[in-house]
Amino acid sequence: MTTTKTRTRKPLEPATGSVRVLRPVGTVNEDAGEVSINGQAYYLACHKTGYRLHGYDPKRQQATCYDLPLDCSGCNCPDAAYRSSRPGGGCKHRKALAALLASAKLPRPGEYKLPEAF
Repeated sequence: MTTTKTRTRKPLEPATGSVRVLRPVGTVNEDAGEVSINGQAYYLACHKTGYRLHGYDPKRQQATCYDLPLDCSGCNCPDAAYRSSRPGGGCKHRKALAALLASAKLPRPGEYKLPEAF
């Protein structure tokens, strides 16, 4: 008779880190800026339905692009997609942009001219 041992996953930790505005929205062009999340630079584009973060993943050697709604209630990054049960408010992108909105370092809708679409 063989016995199967069940592996128990350790609980997910809340996403943590730091966010910093490198170039405010409007300095790159009228609806874009640059932010740093946990030391990783992202080009931040603002549009009618939300925000888009463009970055580069050196581990995978590929560009990344993540979309977040205006209220920062979600993100389409792999962490948000595959670890939706993460406690404390979701992925680092969502928490970072929410922190910038809360501290008035990221313009809210209507505070800058929005393009029609991407």
